Amino acid sequence: MNIQNIQNLNLYAEENLKHQELALYESKRQRIDKQLQQQGMQEVYLVDKCWMRQWRYYSNFYEDQEDNEARQKPPMMNQQIVISNKEIMSYKNKQSTLNVSVIPIRDQTEYEIGQLDDETYKFFSKRYGTAGDIVRIAVYDPTIKQKIVRPNLAQIAIFYKSKEQTDYKFIQVDLNAKISHWIDQLRQTFDVNLRIWRHRVPNAKFDYVLSEIRKNKFQGFILQENQFVFETLSNGGCVLLDFLQQDQKWQFEQDDIAHMQSIIYDRIIHGCGNVMCKFEFCKDNIDFGKNHFSEEEAQGIAETLVLDETFEFNICFQDHYKIKPINSEEFLTLPPGSATKKLIELSKNIDSFGLSFLKDNIEYLNNEPLINQDAIQKLGKLITDKEFYRNIVDNLFTEKSQFKIQRVPIVIQNIYQLRVAFIMLNFQFFYMQLSDNKLLQSLSTMREDLKQTLAIWFSTMDQQLFIRIQNELRQAIHDVIEAQSKLPLPIIEIEKIRQLQDLFQLYKVIYRANQKVVRLPRKQFIVENIPKFYTFAPEKQEYIQFKYLKIDYVRLYYFTFCLFPFAIPLEFKNKILSIESRMKQSNSIREAIYTFSLDQMYLKIDVNRHDIMGALEQLVNLDSRQLKRPLRVTFIGEQAVDEGGVRRELFSLLMQDLFNLNYGMFVSKMNDTILWFNIKGFEMAIQYEYIGILLGLALYNQILLDLRFPPVIYKKLMGEELVEDDLKDLDIDQYSAFIKLREYKADDLQDVFLLTFNATYDVFGERHNDELMPNGDNTLVTQDNKELYIKLYLDWYLNKSVEKQFGLFQKGFQKVVNGEAIKLFNGEELQTLIVGSPHFDMFELEQVTKYDGYDKQDNYIKQFWKLIHTLDIIQQKKFLFFCTGTDRVPVGGLKSMKFMIQKHGENTEQLPSAHTCFNVLLLPHYKSENQLRIKLLKSLENSEGFGLM
Repeated sequence: MNIQNIQNLNLYAEENLKHQELALYESKRQRIDKQLQQQGMQEVYLVDKCWMRQWRYYSNFYEDQEDNEARQKPPMMNQQIVISNKEIMSYKNKQSTLNVSVIPIRDQTEYEIGQLDDETYKFFSKRYGTAGDIVRIAVYDPTIKQKIVRPNLAQIAIFYKSKEQTDYKFIQVDLNAKISHWIDQLRQTFDVNLRIWRHRVPNAKFDYVLSEIRKNKFQGFILQENQFVFETLSNGGCVLLDFLQQDQKWQFEQDDIAHMQSIIYDRIIHGCGNVMCKFEFCKDNIDFGKNHFSEEEAQGIAETLVLDETFEFNICFQDHYKIKPINSEEFLTLPPGSATKKLIELSKNIDSFGLSFLKDNIEYLNNEPLINQDAIQKLGKLITDKEFYRNIVDNLFTEKSQFKIQRVPIVIQNIYQLRVAFIMLNFQFFYMQLSDNKLLQSLSTMREDLKQTLAIWFSTMDQQLFIRIQNELRQAIHDVIEAQSKLPLPIIEIEKIRQLQDLFQLYKVIYRANQKVVRLPRKQFIVENIPKFYTFAPEKQEYIQFKYLKIDYVRLYYFTFCLFPFAIPLEFKNKILSIESRMKQSNSIREAIYTFSLDQMYLKIDVNRHDIMGALEQLVNLDSRQLKRPLRVTFIGEQAVDEGGVRRELFSLLMQDLFNLNYGMFVSKMNDTILWFNIKGFEMAIQYEYIGILLGLALYNQILLDLRFPPVIYKKLMGEELVEDDLKDLDIDQYSAFIKLREYKADDLQDVFLLTFNATYDVFGERHNDELMPNGDNTLVTQDNKELYIKLYLDWYLNKSVEKQFGLFQKGFQKVVNGEAIKLFNGEELQTLIVGSPHFDMFELEQVTKYDGYDKQDNYIKQFWKLIHTLDIIQQKKFLFFCTGTDRVPVGGLKSMKFMIQKHGENTEQLPSAHTCFNVLLLPHYKSENQLRIKLLKSLENSEGFGLM
């Protein structure tokens, strides 16, 4: 047998194994969930989700993969999340999965749970190998109908006293385990009967705990064996193992409360010396310190607390609390060596650091950054090395606890810690070391209100620094995506997923800051290479991940850019919207087939050219589901097949009629360039809903419309906050009047302007007035209340005056467009989706044109395009309309169109024609360049409407 035959046999065997794996995986997957529901609790395997993605890719699990694509066999399972940790004590049972240490897992985007039963897991393990078996206890919660798994083992400090010495170790335990189960394993490990005490002071220092153990007394309580571990140790801390001695007595007894009571009393009366103490009964705690207690009262409080077994004593024990903040002016006077030493010292306590480098005489809990810029400049001169910067950041943003082994980032919890982050983001070194960056990780996980505060601070930042930070972040995201795009499967490293998530969280804060104070146009926040992230079917892969996120299908979800839509290119978002529309249309067809209702597969509209508005009546009683069927339009008595052109014609004709000013539904503004709702047009209310439905249908079926709405209408449709500048594109006269009123500073404003709190407007020559507030007719506008007048008038103009009309219009629109994908767009983008892009470039169309009967290198074709490029913009739009049935440019520009030039005779007098439904120009080959010009221009001048050939 030759080598080729052997290779073919090996390949065949490998493919067979893949099919076995897929069959085994799918058959067992759903059975496991059913078993858990029945039993209430069971052990399950955890598998690194990145590995599972590699395996699915390797096994042809995903759709749209190229069959001939070479796929690399996955490495060992779990090698990204299993780590070696020599500081963890092992249980005596060497096979115990509690001896396997893993990285701190954030959430279910990083692992899969309970999808592999014992048989399947062992099959996979034998075939691929494993870095370690990760087994957890899954508990089914019937109230939320979900399984609960805690992927991270608790790493608990256990103290114990043997004959030889008093010692402590770190050991791991599943938080979902019963205390009795844990005790059984500890008894087996120590070969003695024991019970477990939990200390009442979770943050007690080792020395304090050891001093208690030496006197055989312990300040705590005994864990009940019928409890779960998470009920008592979810926040970590330390425990004491109390061994049963030969005389059948336990080693320890409960310590009396006197010592603990004296400590609490001391904190109430004297404090701990820390300016930002977190212990809620310490004099140096901001809130508690406002109270003043007598010694007798303090004794009573202390006694009450120690008797309350449910109270958590997070007493201020740590030495690093003694680090004091430094005054900015004092810091500026320090010589470089002393300043560096002080900086290192301050970095050991983030609270003290956050209270330094501030402006003088300020309230440090003020919600402003209030940073002394001279002090920050001096910091910049001290931090000249990226390794030194990293050490400072690690000191500041890494949790400091004697009871935690792993160096995890802190969770930023208050304003002064946020100030520290804001200071450290000023340095360019931050963007040079994004891998395992504790500051970036801390920013990502902080509360939403603190992110909002940080956005406000960024909005006050120096413009040049703000732009630099935005550029650095965008480039960092671009680089991560670019690196991933070169891999056979994007994001196969957990660290990279985390890094991308964390970068985007900070980028979102910067974007919010720019919304508050605009320094950069929105397009500057777009990350153009996002589509390159996926190696196959990018828009479909992104849509699927977005869908998984929305339906909370965590098994296959890992990351979606749709969480950050402001960064996604518009063309890519439009493709996601298009996929969602097609999916809904496919579901409608499938439903019709399954129910044998084939006549309901499509949304069919039959149009009478003598009664165009009659087409609307066919939409009156249709519900949202029916409107989402694929649209098919037929003009009665005509043979045209609807491949897009017939639909475009119907919408064009309907819009001409509905927006005719004689109907009275709209009024013209800005010298007849735009239309706005008629405030008094409510007698035709249902028509506004029709127009909304038509807009939704056009968007849903990707038909561009010639609409003259101002941008503010699209902002309202997307629920965006309206601002005064939105009036500029609707009513420049009123906008200018507001500016003039605001700029007038004299006290005689009411005498000069003679304004009251009412709005005056004309409708078809008739004068009307609306009060802006109760008794508005009799309330003069003055210097004191003019801002209120502008605010109320703006709200009346853009909202209240057209509330009913716009409400019906929006209702009709959302009747069709109500999915998740539309939420990715802002008002400006929605306008582009509906009316097309303002970018008009015939060179783009030339680049993508296909030819039938011609070649793009033909001299005749070069003459043709030369002619097109010499036309003015009006003639070029006529050409586009002649060929496609619309002069609107789709999202992505003309380069995103499909367009063909087909040869249609030679040396003929026939004019050029077009198949508008298919975007095909039928171009005869004329004898001369001049004849080509004459014939083409004549066709364009006579191209009213469009017929099919």
